[in-house]
Amino acid sequence: MFSSFLSDLAFRLRQFYIDISNCSDGSSAQQCAYEAAPYGSSETRVYACPPNITGRYVRIRFDDTYNNVLQLCEVQVLGTGIGL
Repeated sequence: MFSSFLSDLAFRLRQFYIDISNCSDGSSAQQCAYEAAPYGSSETRVYACPPNITGRYVRIRFDDTYNNVLQLCEVQVLGTGIGL
């Protein structure tokens, strides 16, 4: 997953999880990544899920201790087929 934040508010994007699930409501989600450090201005980061995590839905959420507004301009998600 690629993520970038082009703003003076980049520091707000921190303490978030990237979860993968087969259910649209996020139930039975598996944690792909956790990011504690804030983004720098114009910074791009790449998050790779462990190969054993599969799913149809991606959810990006703050952890429960961080109270802020999640604002994302662009998120690119890449995946592979798992043999149909």
